[in-house]
Amino acid sequence: MAKAHDELTGILKKDHQEVKAIFGKLEKEKDAGTREELLDQLSRVLEPHLSAEEEAFYPALQKTGEGKETALQALEEHHVTKLVLEEVMDMAGSEESFKAKTTVLKELVFHHIQEEESEVFKIFNKVIKNDEARQVLEDFREAKSSRMAALEEESEMT
Repeated sequence: MAKAHDELTGILKKDHQEVKAIFGKLEKEKDAGTREELLDQLSRVLEPHLSAEEEAFYPALQKTGEGKETALQALEEHHVTKLVLEEVMDMAGSEESFKAKTTVLKELVFHHIQEEESEVFKIFNKVIKNDEARQVLEDFREAKSSRMAALEEESEMT
């Protein structure tokens, strides 16, 4: 397998581990303010990751016969995840349903991660040629970096 494939899936897996770690802290946290801070931290990791996948990773898969349906399903999972993330971001950490909503978000995200790591990456590695994988890697990095900068700019304005 080519270096670009490994490098890209390595970045994605690193993001997944970071998201899982934040969810682990969020699940155990009792303080409402700290829960809100952890959720904000989660959003700053998850949102750029999802956006970059949507701009670079999944469009490449969508162009292939074998990867098209997988990509379409993953994009729908992203859509639902963003909806739930937005809802929970609008909640106070002390609200009664905060924990329930974050649990649902966690289940959505963990299911998506499991599918990506066990199925989607294999399809990507199989159907995407090395040159294209290099371009996807480049596009992913650029999209993620751009989204992270935009989020940083937004948070400075508030």
